[in-house]
Amino acid sequence: MVYGSEGNLKCDNFTISDNIEYAVPRKFTAHAIRYDRLFAAGTKSTLCLPFDMEVPAGARAFALESEESDTLVFYSIKGPVEANKPYVIVTDRDVRFETAVETIVPVAPTVLPQVSIDNYEMIGTLAYMSGDDVEKQLLYTL
Repeated sequence: MVYGSEGNLKCDNFTISDNIEYAVPRKFTAHAIRYDRLFAAGTKSTLCLPFDMEVPAGARAFALESEESDTLVFYSIKGPVEANKPYVIVTDRDVRFETAVETIVPVAPTVLPQVSIDNYEMIGTLAYMSGDDVEKQLLYTL
């Protein structure tokens, strides 16, 4: 629940889930955030969050950088993942993205940033996607 007055909106506990779409109409401050998706050890997954967040211990985030001889090149980011941008997450152990650090949740843009390298695109989404949709999107974009 978001409460307060315009320009000073707050949320005590902001939890997001893969089965709900997020279109944040007004900026607010979340005192704690939890993304309920489990990133299992040894997996590679895509990620797009509606807020900036530090990458948890046991995980690394990568952004698409270039294409070389039909091979996509990703670079490891330093610092937090940025709101509304797509990343690939690689984990060494089971992790969740969560924080008790006060975080600004910005207004969701109508068009999310995308990374285009030659004929490849990596596009984030805040819309719900079924398992089949996610698999098709991964095959198409990566």
